[in-house]
Amino acid sequence: MGQLVTFDKILYKYVLYSLSMNQEDGEDIINQENTYYIIHENTFSLNNSISISNKIKHVPSYHQYFCPIVSSTSLDKHFHKCHSNTNKNNSGNVSANVNVNSVQYILIHYESTFQEFPLLSDIYTSSILNPAFDYISIYFNLLESIELLNKYNIVCFCISHSSLIFDTSNNSTMICDFTNSFYIPSLQYDRLSMFFHEGVIHDNESHDNDYASACFDVYFISYLLFHNIDEITEKILENCVNEFCATRPILKREEIYKWTECLNGYTTPLVIQYLLQFASSWSIYSFNYYYYLLNYTTDNEHFFQSHISTQIEDYLHCHPKKRILDFHNVLQIVS
Repeated sequence: MGQLVTFDKILYKYVLYSLSMNQEDGEDIINQENTYYIIHENTFSLNNSISISNKIKHVPSYHQYFCPIVSSTSLDKHFHKCHSNTNKNNSGNVSANVNVNSVQYILIHYESTFQEFPLLSDIYTSSILNPAFDYISIYFNLLESIELLNKYNIVCFCISHSSLIFDTSNNSTMICDFTNSFYIPSLQYDRLSMFFHEGVIHDNESHDNDYASACFDVYFISYLLFHNIDEITEKILENCVNEFCATRPILKREEIYKWTECLNGYTTPLVIQYLLQFASSWSIYSFNYYYYLLNYTTDNEHFFQSHISTQIEDYLHCHPKKRILDFHNVLQIVS
């Protein structure tokens, strides 16, 4: 039976009503076999994820590698959403402010695998002490998925723990979250801030960083756009590299700074144009960072005894020109 995640009963009833306008009965739709519904606030990120999912569904045998959004239904009615915050003045008095926004929601439909399969990180943690757990096969399984995205010009520039689910029936991993993704042919310079926004750099202040796996290219473009910087200076580069590496313990500042020095003295449009040449490498970088970090945080000695760990570490620090090459040639990995 399908499952619907809602914020409140009123919204739930409205969803059923909206569905019944086009279908025989809303409850029957919600309770279909092999379905899973989520109500999500209508945002650019969500609509982008829907757009990418539609492209992924044209990939042959995509079910083996991905779990995209199957369909979506816009809920025409707007709901009021309250946000409150408290402020303390110099006298110590506390005041509360309540803001009410009109919010529209979208009903998202996934296949049941989205609900039934656990996150890879959960499986990983529970299996970390088991030498029989095939960490290397999982790595190459995911690498194949990433390379398939590249083939169809889709860049998933930030992979996190919520991006990957584990298919327990065949011990394979699927990518299920395409929020931080884009389609290369449709990327326009005047809309870059929709993808490279302040959240990418501000989230860096937290060790629980949702954008930790994004490469320096993504962080730097976001930084330049948010701060409206006209020209790159040595000081800007130094500050950005330091801030970027501050919450990324597996990265070496001096190695990142070494290749970024070539950006010094150029204008922001030229630097962004230069870095966008390497966008097709961002998915592979993000995947490698996340997988390395997953092993790093769980202290997986089995993984670090393999030759892959050292070669991934080298890859995370190399110049984008080298990163853009065929990944198997760069790392010289023999599966």
